[in-house]
Amino acid sequence: MPDTPIQAPIREWWPVDLDDRLVEALEAFVTELDAEAPALDLGALADAEHRLRHAMHREVHEIIEGASLSHYCHVINGWGDARVREGRLGDGLAFYARRGPEGPYMRQMHRDGDFHPWQTLAYSLMAGADIERELPELGVSMAELYAVSTELGTDEGEELGHFLFAQAWLEPAAAEARFEFAGRSCDLVELMEAAIEAHHEGHFRVCCKIHLCEGICAAAARIPALAGFRAQAQALLDGHLDMMLLFTLGARERVEAQLAGRSLGEDALGKAVTRALARAETFEDHVFFAGHQLELACFAAHFGYEVRSVYRRAMTLLANLSNTILPHYIGAPEQGRCAFAEHFLFHGHYRRAITMLPEMLAAEGEAGFLDPTTLAAFTVDFNADCEVPEPVTPAQPDAWTLAPASRERPRFAELIAAVAEVLPAGFELRGNRAHYRHVKPEHWPKSLHYELLDLGAEAPYFGLELHLEDDAVSPLIPVFAAQASGFAETHAAELVSWEPRWGNGARLRAFVHEQQPVAESAALLRALIERSYAEVDAALEQLRAREGLIGLVQPAVFRGPEAERVDG
Repeated sequence: MPDTPIQAPIREWWPVDLDDRLVEALEAFVTELDAEAPALDLGALADAEHRLRHAMHREVHEIIEGASLSHYCHVINGWGDARVREGRLGDGLAFYARRGPEGPYMRQMHRDGDFHPWQTLAYSLMAGADIERELPELGVSMAELYAVSTELGTDEGEELGHFLFAQAWLEPAAAEARFEFAGRSCDLVELMEAAIEAHHEGHFRVCCKIHLCEGICAAAARIPALAGFRAQAQALLDGHLDMMLLFTLGARERVEAQLAGRSLGEDALGKAVTRALARAETFEDHVFFAGHQLELACFAAHFGYEVRSVYRRAMTLLANLSNTILPHYIGAPEQGRCAFAEHFLFHGHYRRAITMLPEMLAAEGEAGFLDPTTLAAFTVDFNADCEVPEPVTPAQPDAWTLAPASRERPRFAELIAAVAEVLPAGFELRGNRAHYRHVKPEHWPKSLHYELLDLGAEAPYFGLELHLEDDAVSPLIPVFAAQASGFAETHAAELVSWEPRWGNGARLRAFVHEQQPVAESAALLRALIERSYAEVDAALEQLRAREGLIGLVQPAVFRGPEAERVDG
């Protein structure tokens, strides 16, 4: 990289077309905020944080059982490097990492690795996690894991936000590293240029460019060779903060209408704002956008960017509005109306944001208020009890719609209950999705399992299946193939399917009609397990002996209720 910072030209950024009505409303809103500063409602904030913490307490084991890394890292982002069973969430990276010539590394832009380059490291840094601690089973720290994860796996500058954010927190020496991007070796200046160009001209599919702005701001503030991009970063940030102003204006009308029991017509200002910002009408989308915008503004202020008083006041109001309405959607188990487990990613960003906001406002424009200790203070201990929140009678009519929730079909729920009654010792049912449950001993990695699958609308059948779902366990495919004849003998041959090329692995399937008595179907699954388990388990142990534990281990944080080791 050059010895002196590049002085980048400045381009303004504002992607929203506003009609005269919205322009006038926004100008009046700014005048109102300039005249009077709202106070942050700390009681409502604490209640909202408690509800989000409790909701994850209830769901965490089932969420991480089925989580890809792109989902798993969002648990860290929203609830910290939390204590779970005998370890911390970061320990689970031993499952997702792979062994390379330079040691363990994390695959980038990969279905079973980071979905966005360096996303997990960025979210861990946002959470104040100790990235220098050695991770069990890996023998390296998170910082070391990512130091060799240099193939970014993309040619899109829109994907570089998490990567740049993480780079900004590393030691200065890391700024000399080079990375594979768009088929060539690039330094950080080239990557920063690609990110800024994408912010101006690229698509909005990666969280509406909010993480992209977050990364650009962080990198320009903390990496000396990128300091010349700081003014451009401020211009991009100002565009996002103006969008937050508009979003807050619309949110105020929605919240006030719902609390007053009023319906919103299609010509309502709140709906006009939603259309102008190309947002969805769901409460979950409100939480998504509010959380991301507040998070961006807090980190930008920490890095020393100007967040003018009108923006800080809008942030306060947006948090107050969102925290006030959130208990009407998330609460006690029998009362929460939002499908939390399906949308926890959004709620995690929101929890991360509101737990930083008091620190940001107290800093009164001073930078550097988010040290790792402060960031980590929101971290949850999932081994501790969490008090059930007080129920709230939801105000009606809803100002937002709710994203559709997936529900188990009653017949599938009956099958799940029947299987739970006949599982062999040491096996457990895992997962919380409406259409499947994993069935496995706890020492198998979650990429290797039996599965109950509801084909639902596709066909009136349930699948009793044996799955390999990752390349790490793909050497077991020949062992799976050998089980096909056993499945056919235990079950009707015409209802058995062997798929050796399925996703990143393979699956062996037996089908039972949904009208077959569930006790018979459950007994059949047990027979399939008894017929195949010992051989598959022995092959797994041999694979571990040859290849080591990386990618083949079931970290303690993934385990459900205590289960005895199964003897073949």
